[in-house]
Amino acid sequence: MLHGSRCFRCFKPAEVGIGAFLGQHVGFRAEVQRFAFDFLVREQHHDGPARLSQECEVSDFVNFAKACDENCENSHVWFTLVKREHTTPEALNKIARALQLPAQTKAFSFCGMKDRWGITTQRGSFPTDALKDLRPVVFKDPNIKVGDLEWKASKARVGSHQGNCFTMVLRDVQSGTGGAQQTRQDIAESFQSLKATGFPNYFGMQRFGTGQRPSSEMGLSLLRQDHKEAVLVVLRSRARHGAALQAFLRAKEGCFNEALKMIPRSCLQEHAVPKLRHGEKAHESVLQHLAEDPDDFRGALKAIPRHLRLLWCRSLGSHIWNRVLSLRIQEGMMEPLAGDFIMDESGVRCLRPGEQNDTPLSDILLPVPGFECQRPQNDCADIYQRVLNEMRIDEEVFQKPEAEDEIWMAGNFRPAIGQPSQLGFHFIDHAPPSPLVPNDLEDGCHVDGSSQHDPLALVVDFCLPKSSYATMAVRELMKMDPLAKTGRAGGRGEIARLTAMTGNISSSASGHFRTLSSTAALRPTYCSTDTTQPRWRTLVALPDGQTE
Repeated sequence: MLHGSRCFRCFKPAEVGIGAFLGQHVGFRAEVQRFAFDFLVREQHHDGPARLSQECEVSDFVNFAKACDENCENSHVWFTLVKREHTTPEALNKIARALQLPAQTKAFSFCGMKDRWGITTQRGSFPTDALKDLRPVVFKDPNIKVGDLEWKASKARVGSHQGNCFTMVLRDVQSGTGGAQQTRQDIAESFQSLKATGFPNYFGMQRFGTGQRPSSEMGLSLLRQDHKEAVLVVLRSRARHGAALQAFLRAKEGCFNEALKMIPRSCLQEHAVPKLRHGEKAHESVLQHLAEDPDDFRGALKAIPRHLRLLWCRSLGSHIWNRVLSLRIQEGMMEPLAGDFIMDESGVRCLRPGEQNDTPLSDILLPVPGFECQRPQNDCADIYQRVLNEMRIDEEVFQKPEAEDEIWMAGNFRPAIGQPSQLGFHFIDHAPPSPLVPNDLEDGCHVDGSSQHDPLALVVDFCLPKSSYATMAVRELMKMDPLAKTGRAGGRGEIARLTAMTGNISSSASGHFRTLSSTAALRPTYCSTDTTQPRWRTLVALPDGQTE
């Protein structure tokens, strides 16, 4: 079965600050992640990338936990998780439900969050006492595999891994400068450039959600404490079409009861937080709160889980950081400057005059805005101020609030340049529409059986440290933005309009794909099985480029 990809993100890279490229190479164009098996992610640990060596059943979790007696020092069971079409929490929650664990039990731990697109392999763990009293169960899901059980003294902790290793298949590879030979030469030059200079370490598109507008807009309203505007941005984020759009328009007019009756149930649940006090509803959403108290926008926002509100605010810091980096590249300031930040044995500090000559660009850190981070002590500080002015942001919004339950941003430091390691590539002539590289979820690959009509494919391998996005590395490599399809590589030449998909295509077997390019309009087409859900031919962001 061919598993396609879907993503309904509607905003453009420039709207979250992603702009300038770093290298001077020409680039090329290709179909990126046409199928889920075209994007493989393996979590990197001290002993190498995660791989599924010995598959087991979920029922073996219980048997393995029971085998650890009371005197067992290794009180955690580690396992390998392989998944597709699930985020990491979704896959683990599905396993937990199959084991009939109580909803409030947080049995499973993991090192890095993996997105649902692509085939991802990672490590996780659970405490032995959490499962040893349960009965073995039968669990079958073609998109989830587990195995490699072992005992350890400590659990998996978020951020304890080294990074991620990626294998990507780019299909229908072409260059805008000539024939097949020139295409291969352009691609070789692209890899040489990426290896030599790295890539702008932008926060990728998936950092900003999949709504109508980037989550940084919600974060800005929250930090400004413009509660009414924040509510409207939240409601608008999922108002793409149909009943959800009509409900948003009624809510915008203050008719919250009408909007509540119109909005799809799934939209209500999306921003709901449990109510556990006696006499209150099991769940309450933003709209449900406003239907009861139309003027309490601040209270309505409390219906959104705090961790989600905090994520939105942090995405604003990511947006500002992206824009600062893009401007610094555009203005030719991509060399170490006195006053830039670096990390050494003592922690983060400023470069002293004269030190910049011996400091590689990859060591430079740029601050993500927050009350614990100051600006660089050089001309880059002016860029920060210009970005804040451009976005009409008062720096006071980043100050730590007095109330403990308010949202705040401490800020942090992030490398300006991403540097992939173990970078390699090879071509596959006449690549068929089937798995071209082995993965942990499916048996074998099928390079044989291709025809002369199948296009050229490019297989790319590289590893990235935590918090770097694979999308941004491939964007730099191809010199194209992950939003639309163009007529020539690097944004040169006439922009080609997107063509809508036609015919009866199922979500599992369709050739949904993502193409990295500069600018073009998204055109939705509608699948005959569901005329309310648009299916985009060109999708916006690659899976799991980030682990935090």
